[in-house]
Amino acid sequence: MRQVIVAGNWKMNASKETVNTLIMGILSGMAEVDSTVIVCAPSPYMSQVEALITHSQLHGETDEVVADKVQAALDNDLKPLFCIGETLEEREVGNMEAVVSRQIQAVIDRVGIGAFKDVIIAYEPV
Repeated sequence: MRQVIVAGNWKMNASKETVNTLIMGILSGMAEVDSTVIVCAPSPYMSQVEALITHSQLHGETDEVVADKVQAALDNDLKPLFCIGETLEEREVGNMEAVVSRQIQAVIDRVGIGAFKDVIIAYEPV
């Protein structure tokens, strides 16, 4: 059975004070939530437990570069939160499944299917 995970990513769009306020608000409501919650705060404020790994459209990262990031996270005892997803254009022409399959396959080719026991996959369309 798959575990339900809810993740929020604020990237670099918050101050330390704002991040603390958001986290405290989330923690105050956790008793009512029946899932795992992951908060992806700006990296300077995060503990070294998980690594958020996405395809950077801005920097033109390839699937292989992302696979290297997943490998680096695993090599450093981090749990990768591996984000996959297509662009709106790819979705509109019906390529969503091919795109996310290709992204996942690149990581499988790099780290092996067995490593996925330590990888969280998040669907995050561009």
